[in-house]
Amino acid sequence: MSRATVRKVIRSHKTEFKYARGVQPTPKLGDWVEVLTEILEQESKLPKRERRSTQRLFEELRGRGYDGAHDSVHRFVKCWRDERAGFRCHAYVPMSFAPGKPTSSTGATRRSRSKACR
Repeated sequence: MSRATVRKVIRSHKTEFKYARGVQPTPKLGDWVEVLTEILEQESKLPKRERRSTQRLFEELRGRGYDGAHDSVHRFVKCWRDERAGFRCHAYVPMSFAPGKPTSSTGATRRSRSKACR
């Protein structure tokens, strides 16, 4: 531990310091978001094995003239895929039960929904 850190802890009487970035800036990717989103929309219809990795998507953007970093592309694609992951399928699960039977827990309902999506 450096002397500056020790001095900082002693003077502030805090033992834990955290860095939290509010918003990750993407200045170079900003112009390419529409292109990348269009590519991701097209690839979302393909089977998972046929979709390109973030490295391959980065290489395609490079071929089109993008001069930013792979990390920016990777971060954007990960967020885009995570947002879409919750909306993969819409299934209707009827909530009717036979008389005298207890209702299922939420875990059983989740399992039945995931089976309906397959």
